[in-house]
Amino acid sequence: MKLKNSQIDFIEQDLRDKGILFDDLREDLVDHICCEVERKMEEGMTFMDAYLNAVAPFKKDGLSELNEETTSFLNAITMIRSYFNLTIRNILKHKVFSGINILGLSLGMAACFIILQYVNYELSFDRFHPHSTSVYRITNNTIRDGGESFHTATTFLPVAQRVKEEYPEIVDYTRLYFLDRHAVVSYEDRKFEQEAVLYADANFFQFFSYGLIKGNTTDVLQSINSVALSESAVLKYFDNNDPIGKLIKLSEEFNDLTLMVTGVFKDPPANSHLKPQMVVSMSSYENLPDVRENEWNWPFYMNYVRLQDGADPGDFEKKLPGFVLKYIPQRDETMHSLSLQPLEDIHLYSNLEYEIEPNGNAQFVFLLLGVALLTLVIAYANYINLSTARSLDRAKEVGIRKALGSKRMGLVKQFLAEAMSVNILALLLAVVLVKMFMLLLFSYAGIAIDLTIYSGFMFWSGLGIVFLIGALLSSLYPAFVLSSFQPIAVLRGKLSYNVSGQFLRRLLVLFQFTTSISLMIAAYAIYNQIQFMRDQPLGMEIDNLLVVKGPRVNLIQQSGTAQDPFILQTTEGGAATQASVSSSVPGIWTSRISGIVRQGAQDGKNNSFNVMGVDDRYMETYQLKLLAGRNFQPSIDTVAFSVMVINESASALLGFSSPEEAVNARITFRGRPIDVIGVIKNYHHYSLKTAIDPLLLYPIGDGSKEYYTLRIQSGVDQLERSLANIESHWKSVYPDNPFEYFFLDSSFDEQYKSDLQFEKIFTAFSILAVFIACLGLYGLASFVTMKRTKEIGIRKVLGSSVKAIVLLLLSDFSKLVLIAGLVAIPIAYVAVENWQSQFAFRNEIAWWMYLLPIGVVLFIAMLTISVETIKVALTNPVKILKYD
Repeated sequence: MKLKNSQIDFIEQDLRDKGILFDDLREDLVDHICCEVERKMEEGMTFMDAYLNAVAPFKKDGLSELNEETTSFLNAITMIRSYFNLTIRNILKHKVFSGINILGLSLGMAACFIILQYVNYELSFDRFHPHSTSVYRITNNTIRDGGESFHTATTFLPVAQRVKEEYPEIVDYTRLYFLDRHAVVSYEDRKFEQEAVLYADANFFQFFSYGLIKGNTTDVLQSINSVALSESAVLKYFDNNDPIGKLIKLSEEFNDLTLMVTGVFKDPPANSHLKPQMVVSMSSYENLPDVRENEWNWPFYMNYVRLQDGADPGDFEKKLPGFVLKYIPQRDETMHSLSLQPLEDIHLYSNLEYEIEPNGNAQFVFLLLGVALLTLVIAYANYINLSTARSLDRAKEVGIRKALGSKRMGLVKQFLAEAMSVNILALLLAVVLVKMFMLLLFSYAGIAIDLTIYSGFMFWSGLGIVFLIGALLSSLYPAFVLSSFQPIAVLRGKLSYNVSGQFLRRLLVLFQFTTSISLMIAAYAIYNQIQFMRDQPLGMEIDNLLVVKGPRVNLIQQSGTAQDPFILQTTEGGAATQASVSSSVPGIWTSRISGIVRQGAQDGKNNSFNVMGVDDRYMETYQLKLLAGRNFQPSIDTVAFSVMVINESASALLGFSSPEEAVNARITFRGRPIDVIGVIKNYHHYSLKTAIDPLLLYPIGDGSKEYYTLRIQSGVDQLERSLANIESHWKSVYPDNPFEYFFLDSSFDEQYKSDLQFEKIFTAFSILAVFIACLGLYGLASFVTMKRTKEIGIRKVLGSSVKAIVLLLLSDFSKLVLIAGLVAIPIAYVAVENWQSQFAFRNEIAWWMYLLPIGVVLFIAMLTISVETIKVALTNPVKILKYD
């Protein structure tokens, strides 16, 4: 039922008379009362009864408070809407300027965001386990004859078990044995190569959190000859069929086992230092006679323990020397010591022998984080410069607002709101840039990273805090500068310039110049050092060398390596031009021993040597240079450690003055005589990051055939044919062994993988930082040219040329670049020296490379500044001076 106009007028007048109708609420309140009256009249009430009923809930005092709250809320909404409209208007009015500002900020944020994700990923390793903070790995440090220490990630099999029995601080333990080679797995009539095979105690899936899909954590590995498979392994062996209860055969170096599948676990996450694909019950291994007999002789097992909550690992470590004396046999002047390594530190801070996989590099991670933060600081410095450079444009706006009654804090709030809006737009653009380029960047650098783990509260809250602090701090200065202009001075055209403000802007640009020059020097130094190491002669020839991993099952016994059937078939059949067998190859770890001295010498027992078994073809295959003596002869040199060929470093360490003096001399290994039959020229068995170690070569036996090295012909067609022929020969000689191979040059280059990743990422972000710094130059150029526009007009009227004016303005920036260069060179020099100190072979940077970045930055600065300066210098002076 609709009310008449006269009834509506009555309602409005009566509300006014009662004092409960305010102008700010008039329309909404009257409309509400009228709707209530109409509804009640439809229910049968008279007009007056319906009105009195509708107005009853309203009181004068309540309406007054409601009016104040509503008015305050509406004012806030209006203010925010006004700020937003002003921000959009200013951005659209100065599209190019605003675009540069937002782009610079977004690039800095994107750089920081990408590196933060990488750093967070590296720091997240092994933290997904429920008790990760209280889990430690027991490591073993061995010193033989008082010589060099040999620190391994592994120790003896019974250590964790005995420690748990001896000390109440230990809550639980588990022991692991990783196969260092692929195994052969058979199911029905099919055979597969299987990597990442792990023997583990029965509580493995209780101790670590790998997510069993099928099976029970308490008994999945309880029975002997039981095995749990990863999802990937199950798919490979059984397709989509249920594997539980199925039997598979495992063949590896020590075991031929028939295993029953008792569990399935999720594929291990990328941020785990343990990534098993097959976990076999430790009881299937530890009860082997050889293993049981040598449990305190073979330090090849990983032992993990979990301490009680609140237990001090340092106090517990003090008890381990007593444990060593009680349990670990001390023989042949060999000393052992045990220590605890936090589980969460293994990936970034462990560089021990016998690691399961190559670990990360904490220095690499945090240096990249530093570069990212520097890039972000440059971006914010750039933003401040660009914002204050526009202060002259907005001075009149500020003056008029103040003349009309605006308070300074109100203006500060407005400019802060504008700055935060720009920062939010930059953040949104940064997210888009990250999505577009992050995977491309990591792919370019060869970094494998799992980005699915970034849902944690700590990561996102940390990123939000970084953004809020950076945005707020970078916004405060421009906001207070813009709000500080005096209206009288502005409106009379006599605005004075703040000396401290100019100094801060120059200081920020000086920081950008210094950082840019330092990063350019460092980027070149990193590139130069890595290329130097990769390009240097190695003392051997590794191109066109194919390495096949030696057999593991059903080994063939021959009468010496000279009659090795695989070598004979590949060389005689033309698949390889040269071939040899050895216990190691360049780039792969070799055994290390001490106790070898020159016969009759009293000193030198503490010296350590790398030792490697090779056949008589090794020197020819690798094209090593024999300086004196002879090579091995398979007909007479048949006993390992009876004769040796040594390198120059070993010859010098043993006290021989020349290679010729070493030949036919005798050395002893713990009293056992060894004849030196030859000396080879030093070659780099490892990368140039390390010094050339003393090396001893001995005749290899049948049981040490770890690697076959084959020299094959180059060319795509020849390579494909050679590989096919070599695989055919392998299967005919070792039918039950997988054909595993790699190219030696690629494998050797893997030693520089982390350095190459660092170089690529560092260079990319250095270029980005320089680009953002150029945007900052544009901001300062805009400010200076605006400030000196009148001066430029007067100079042109008085006859100055455009060239003279441009050179005049560029002189200030040239001084800044030169000062920045003087500051940057010592900073870069110290940083480069510190970084290069980790390399045994280093390439010094030419002096001119410290000066070249200064010239590059100076050129970029001139190019950047000239664009704005020339535009003003070419302007008709009449247009400049007619308003002054």
